[in-house]
Amino acid sequence: VGSRGTATVKGLKIARLGDVYAGGGIDIWATGGEELRLDSLQTGHGTINVASGGALVLPTDESIRSAGANITLSSGSKITADGVIAANDLNPPASEARRDVSINAAGDVKVGQIIASGKTVITSTQGGIELSESLGGPDEKQPRLGSLFLTAWGSIVTRGLNLAGTPTGAEESLVLEAGTRRDASGNASFN
Repeated sequence: VGSRGTATVKGLKIARLGDVYAGGGIDIWATGGEELRLDSLQTGHGTINVASGGALVLPTDESIRSAGANITLSSGSKITADGVIAANDLNPPASEARRDVSINAAGDVKVGQIIASGKTVITSTQGGIELSESLGGPDEKQPRLGSLFLTAWGSIVTRGLNLAGTPTGAEESLVLEAGTRRDASGNASFN
């Protein structure tokens, strides 16, 4: 699928889309409870929003790339994202805005590599979170991740973190909350 503007795909049952490129943004809404398997998603400058009533899967050899825009993934079940999720280029110019990644699932969340110079928020309301790779890139290089916020009802497993933090240092740069659920107002309940 290709588009110069925003590509929008809505459906009750979407199993697999194939590669999607849009000069603007990409919005995918799969409202049924079926697994949604993603191939490559790429935008020229627009946001990427993917929502699935069922499981959401991004295989190892695929990627979600937005050239300097926010990315949001949500699932009524679990999210397994072994491929790369990139809201910024690997070496963004100083003039490029800090972009965010938001991942929210009812069940377990497993994430491979994320590149985002802004805030990354990963939430599992009924499961755990597993970061299957060291996020932020190798320690000897400039971090590929700004700040990281993880909240899970179950456990949180990390394999290493390399964070740039926030530009002013005024905000928190790393928050891990295992055994925690937050409501819409931000109030916490504990497992």
